[in-house]
Amino acid sequence: MMTKELKENLSEVSKRKNQIETIFLHMTDGIIAFDMEGKIDLINPATTRLLRLLPEDDSFDKIFSKLDVDVNLEKIIYLENWTSSEERVVVGDNYMHMYFAPLKDEGDIPTGVIVVIQDITEHVKLDNMRKEFVADVSHELKTPITSIMAYSDTLLEDEYDKETKNKFLKVISDEAIRMKKLVEDLLALSKY
Repeated sequence: MMTKELKENLSEVSKRKNQIETIFLHMTDGIIAFDMEGKIDLINPATTRLLRLLPEDDSFDKIFSKLDVDVNLEKIIYLENWTSSEERVVVGDNYMHMYFAPLKDEGDIPTGVIVVIQDITEHVKLDNMRKEFVADVSHELKTPITSIMAYSDTLLEDEYDKETKNKFLKVISDEAIRMKKLVEDLLALSKY
């Protein structure tokens, strides 16, 4: 009776272990666990690929000094609530977000550090494109607004003959139409 229950428990543990290993191996985010001395306990293939690690990159200090990341193992382990535990790192042409957290046992005693690495290159590129787009649109809108303000202020300051007023009003109207078209284009783009 006891051996059957033990076999079932061992089978369940083995099944869970295989599931976790499969997830660990195939996830796209990097995961690396270090022991208290900074030696690697666990590392998935995504970490090696994302950080471009070599076989000699086998410790906390070697990996993060190579990446020029100023992190301290002891601070992460013992001062997690008082220090920053996130870093943004450039590896080649790619941007990585790293989250550092202490590993603890059942008694809440530190046993090491885990680092989760996410490739945020596409997010950074999209953010840069957005900023560039906003700057371009702002510039494009600034020109007609400046013209409208200048011509309307000029009309308000002095008396002009009908022909001059109509000429100024035509410029104001044309610039307003130009702004309206820009806004319509922006609204159309926002639907995609």
